[in-house]
Amino acid sequence: MQTLTQAYRKSLSESAKGKELSKAQKAVARWAYVDDYQALLDLSCTDTRLLHYFSDRYTVRTCGLRDLSHQEYRNYEDTGEAEIMHGNLFDIPWRDHSFHTAFLTTPWECRGNYQEMLSEIRRVIRPDGQLLIALPMLSLFSPHTKKNGNESPRLMFGVSKYRELLDILKHFGFHDSSIRFSSLGYATVVARRNA
Repeated sequence: MQTLTQAYRKSLSESAKGKELSKAQKAVARWAYVDDYQALLDLSCTDTRLLHYFSDRYTVRTCGLRDLSHQEYRNYEDTGEAEIMHGNLFDIPWRDHSFHTAFLTTPWECRGNYQEMLSEIRRVIRPDGQLLIALPMLSLFSPHTKKNGNESPRLMFGVSKYRELLDILKHFGFHDSSIRFSSLGYATVVARRNA
């Protein structure tokens, strides 16, 4: 006999059929260390597929942060058990040390100080928790051109090299940072928060 929770999970997974993860979501899901009774936060929650992916496999608390500045994200879909809040990365509406794992699968435009943003992300991740960032590999091969004509690809936080990104994460309290190649299209930055 199924419990109420098992029946609910089954109905959620059936409603999510045909909703395959995006390439960026697959990239972070591949390298995420997730276990039962953990709390997960999708910092770029454009949809809840990544959260459903983990909640269908584990008994976890799933939460998502949606940026209100993007009109297309205002449409709601079935969030299931996921807690979805609207806000931005400079003021994440959860308590300190709330999450074991945080995902960033779409690049957030840095409208402000990225140091404040990384400090805020670090604040909500538990000691020794992990931050996973999906980076498109295409940015390495199709650089953006600056006004002065010099080519300079931009990955995230205004940096142009992977090494710079790892150094920035280290400076803001993340250790054991590495770049892991997930597919031909994406790499994943995996960083652990210092204790």
